[in-house]
Amino acid sequence: MLHGAPEELAFLVPDGNTRRRIGKQTTETQHWSFDLPHGHTLWMYCGYGGSGATLKLFKQVPESASECTLSSISTKSPIMESVQLVCR
Repeated sequence: MLHGAPEELAFLVPDGNTRRRIGKQTTETQHWSFDLPHGHTLWMYCGYGGSGATLKLFKQVPESASECTLSSISTKSPIMESVQLVCR
């Protein structure tokens, strides 16, 4: 999650993070809460290709969002098979 325009790279630390492993599958959930009005844009960010992130995807979060939850499933870390972002 980013605070401000993507080129500023102002990453937000999640308010909560849980990780659960069942067999070879790992499920991770991260949660962010925002005060309204927050007066800045919020962006979801996914980077692929290791720490250099050769592919970067950004999606703007609606201004009305007061919280977001990111859920991911992986069987071979760090490759994520499923990613879901829900903002309310």
